[in-house]
Amino acid sequence: MEDKLSSLFQSKIGASVYRKAKETISKYNMLPMIKEGVLVGLSGGADSVMLLLFLLEYRKEVGHFDLLAVHVNHGIRGDEAKRDELFSYELARSLGVELLSFEIDVPSISKKAGLGLEETARKERYSCFDNIIRSRNDIKTVAVAHNATDNLETVIFNLMRGAGALGLAGIPAVRENIIRPLISVSKNDILSALDGCGVRYVFDSTNDSCDYSRNRIRNRILPELKQLTKSPEEMAGRASELLHSDCEFIQLEAEAFLKKCNGSISKDALLSLHPAVFGRVIKKMCEDSECCGIEHIHIMKIRELLARDNFSVSLPSGFRFVCEYGKCNLRCEESSGQFLIPLSLGENKLDEYGTVVILSHKKDVEFSRNVHKIAIQEKISSDIIVGDIYVRSKNDGDSYRYGGHTHKLKKMLSDRKIPRSFRDRIPVFCDSLGIFWVPGFSVRDGVKSDKYLYITILTANECDNNAFYIPTRQNNG
Repeated sequence: MEDKLSSLFQSKIGASVYRKAKETISKYNMLPMIKEGVLVGLSGGADSVMLLLFLLEYRKEVGHFDLLAVHVNHGIRGDEAKRDELFSYELARSLGVELLSFEIDVPSISKKAGLGLEETARKERYSCFDNIIRSRNDIKTVAVAHNATDNLETVIFNLMRGAGALGLAGIPAVRENIIRPLISVSKNDILSALDGCGVRYVFDSTNDSCDYSRNRIRNRILPELKQLTKSPEEMAGRASELLHSDCEFIQLEAEAFLKKCNGSISKDALLSLHPAVFGRVIKKMCEDSECCGIEHIHIMKIRELLARDNFSVSLPSGFRFVCEYGKCNLRCEESSGQFLIPLSLGENKLDEYGTVVILSHKKDVEFSRNVHKIAIQEKISSDIIVGDIYVRSKNDGDSYRYGGHTHKLKKMLSDRKIPRSFRDRIPVFCDSLGIFWVPGFSVRDGVKSDKYLYITILTANECDNNAFYIPTRQNNG
């Protein structure tokens, strides 16, 4: 093996592969990530073998970094998959590289999740990589062997799916902690370099089948493209680079918009956005809320309905995009739960709701201003309150009497135009007689005295979706 390796990158085609991979590392500033230790996904195929051999050679040039090879058997190809696992083990051993091998029952997981085999295999593979990195302190970066031909196939595949700019940009050279040093190297160059030096690798027999969309592109469409241009991979790579740059700019615009909104997004502000930025804003909102699977059809439906003041759109993962009284937000349909919490004199920390409630007979209360700020403080005649105090979420039919009239809480909130998505987070203060105060509104009628209870509500983050929502006080109560 040593003799073959010494000649691999000295050959004309091998030297070209090495140079292109080095240029990619330099262009995308991958070296600092590589220096933090690299996990190499090693399937045993030509691409992953080349990636491992390149990194070993590159390490001689730039200095030591930790290297770990990981092989994942997806449980799809039976004996052939076992052969690949054994080959990867023997290759890693001959190179003095640590190898970890895992077997995952992708067909079963795919069936339960209702996803395709390829998508499930990819998700499980990267999940495996993430788990390994979290369990070690010597490896932080994942290197995978996608090449320029893979990128071309992806661009064509996404084009046929009607993808937007991000999909047509193809495979990124760097994404989070994942790097792809071979992304500018064609598959043909990799095979030529390895075959020319007699370096062995395994071949996946399913690559010959045109039952898969990507294989059909690889085996039938790419040969035709080469009749139009000598290097379709290079042309696609150039387009990918330009599109990635454009997408990065649009993403920055979307993030700047959301930062400026600071959690309060008006429909008018959304409507003022260019459609490209609008789409990224919706996707970023979903990403931040861990709402997965949003598609173009959802974005278009939201934009279409923004002409209304009130609407909601069902999204994947149990979320809804909600617009109420011209204010827009993303809401998890399972997140609004009932609460009932007993309160006592002094400080009551409600950590689950990002809120502190202080009951005191003095107006001035002590609290850490570095952590909390006053959301509201109310002065209540002590004689109004009967029995123990507790705070709860609103219930259907809630009402209480103030200003000489009985007021239904539902109508109070509706008249104040408080969004429905906030109403379940409004604290309702009660005693043994029922509701005596709702923040933002008046205190229950009753006997006045010279003894008072001060209720102070503190919040750590007013934009926290779990924190109590405190309506603004109005003069008309």
